[in-house]
Amino acid sequence: MDDLVLAEGERIVRSYDCTTVDHCAVVMGTAIPLGSKRKRESHGTVTVTDKRVIYDLRVSGKGGGSMVRQEVSISGVSSISSMFGRFGRDARLPMILVALGFLMMFAPYVYAVETGMLSTGGDYELGYNFGVEYGYYEEYTSGITSGVVENTIPVGYVPPEIDEFGSPEYVRGMAAGEAAGKARALQDISSDRGFGVPTDLMIHNSAAALILVSAIAGAVVFVLGSVLHVLSYRSADWIHLKMGSGWGSDIFITNMSGGEDRCGTGPQTAGPGYRMMAEEIGAVIAEQRVSQMAGGGRT
Repeated sequence: MDDLVLAEGERIVRSYDCTTVDHCAVVMGTAIPLGSKRKRESHGTVTVTDKRVIYDLRVSGKGGGSMVRQEVSISGVSSISSMFGRFGRDARLPMILVALGFLMMFAPYVYAVETGMLSTGGDYELGYNFGVEYGYYEEYTSGITSGVVENTIPVGYVPPEIDEFGSPEYVRGMAAGEAAGKARALQDISSDRGFGVPTDLMIHNSAAALILVSAIAGAVVFVLGSVLHVLSYRSADWIHLKMGSGWGSDIFITNMSGGEDRCGTGPQTAGPGYRMMAEEIGAVIAEQRVSQMAGGGRT
């Protein structure tokens, strides 16, 4: 605190570099770092003179610097309360993300296997859709040649050709599709409807694509939860300190809310000198009060 102005005859007894700003957010008890700490430098100092206790916090950043200054006279300090503890070790959020990611990766696949959704995809789907058109064409053509229906095949229509080298799944699907196509052709013939390939009977099973998308998204969520679990351990020791007279708190330093304070400085964490300050400051203040009383003066 180079700009600290001392009263005439006032001298500095102790100075502690005790706080810094932790750039993080707290979500469900997990401290999540927000960007690089290098972007904003902070320096919090508690200074004890023979007349006052002064807390000064300076934070620099792109949007301009912030400053917090609090002070109380030596004679006005009748109580000191401090806390120094770990924070950001609650694993609820990371574990929820990890579990959610795991479910997203495997649950859709298991469901598709159990319900048989995958059995209608791939070659089976291709064979089924071909069978629908082929069966419909064959049955409708048979109705035209037998004179059951007077409609004709539209000009330009290209009849489907059977793939003799299809896989067993293709053949199985084609048989099922052909039966469905023939049944629809019989309905159209009996109703004297014109020729029209029943595309509404064709299947478009996107289960495999959905499973792949879900697995990728699940992997991202799983990794995010794991990373958050690791990053939460970057959060430093968090603090709580107040000193003053009676029920008042003329100096109040805390970060238990986890959010930004009115100056926009964010939650504060313990600096290198916080532990020493918390252990010594009571004795240092008591010594100065004794010295004041011995000198016959009170501030």
